[in-house]
Amino acid sequence: MVIPLYYIRFFKPPPDVVECNQPFSVVWTIETDLGDESYWQSIPVTCNIASCQDPSVRLRVFSDKTKTKKEVLQPWTKEIKLDYNPMRGGVVCTRLMIESTSANSSLQIVFKLGGKTRRHPVWTYCGLFENNDCLWILPAWTCPIKLMNPTKKSQRVQISLPEPVSSQQAERILTVPGGTVRICEDAFQSIARHVWDCGLGMCSYIFQQTQKGILDFNNKNLIELGSGTALVGIYAAQCSTPSCVYLTDLPEAIEIMEQNVALMPPQNNVEMVVKSLEWGPIPEKTSWLEMPVDIVLLTDVLYNQGSHDVLLDTLDWLVQKQTKILLAYKERNPDERVFFEKLKQRDYQIIQVEEEDLVCEIYWIQKNSYNDL
Repeated sequence: MVIPLYYIRFFKPPPDVVECNQPFSVVWTIETDLGDESYWQSIPVTCNIASCQDPSVRLRVFSDKTKTKKEVLQPWTKEIKLDYNPMRGGVVCTRLMIESTSANSSLQIVFKLGGKTRRHPVWTYCGLFENNDCLWILPAWTCPIKLMNPTKKSQRVQISLPEPVSSQQAERILTVPGGTVRICEDAFQSIARHVWDCGLGMCSYIFQQTQKGILDFNNKNLIELGSGTALVGIYAAQCSTPSCVYLTDLPEAIEIMEQNVALMPPQNNVEMVVKSLEWGPIPEKTSWLEMPVDIVLLTDVLYNQGSHDVLLDTLDWLVQKQTKILLAYKERNPDERVFFEKLKQRDYQIIQVEEEDLVCEIYWIQKNSYNDL
């Protein structure tokens, strides 16, 4: 059964830097990965400090009615209850303030589904909302917030501090054996700089199969085409120990791929290579692709039918005897499925994975002449 997936998403994230006792606003909603549909029922949501080394830090929330009523939150122990009400347009403005006896610390705040609920083993803090519907609600983390001492002016004079400048990004966090994967994404709508259903579905599949001992990327060379935020390639590198992972996309995605690679733990010894690659016949400059590719990762790359032929051209020169293709696909338009017919015309065999609780379709693909699927 395919379970729908909705995202808590920041329209206006918290600031990257804020003074102690300086109020700030967070504007958020709950919507699909495309942002084309907000969730239509009330949902219990909570926020809390998710990571902070300073035990004196407190988070305050101001009510919509009085703007002064507040709750006190101690790190790690208490969650602040928020209301998601689709009757008010599905967009919520939450006013927060951070208190601390010692500033110059850093923290993150997480917005997630409240209440006792089934949690996903891979998508950290992702909860299964079971009311009239059954759907996953993916949480959103703020980027690290730098907490500063109040300015001398605001200490001397009782003034209302101006609203600090909001961040332009948020984080999604996934669980791997022995650690986590942190992925930054842009708060505004974009194609290459967002986390999508297929990326999360692919990571969940990789986790399940590696835990069962069925899937083994150890000492393999992986390449991801259309990496976007690089979620899948980074997750594969931290879930197993491949020799090298090539992350590729168009030039506009290079910055966020490099940003997310930089968030990987320093003890990870997998070689990560970020490169710009335009799909089509083999380009002249591919000297960076030194070793034969064992696994090609494709995640949500079929939405543009105009790119199907050049994607197939790319696969034709990448695929060798040992190469297998792992594809995660979610139908946006029925016409996209012509890609599978084109694969067969180019002598590829396609096997669909049958697993429970998938949020997308998963396929293994290999050339018939090399087939051992």
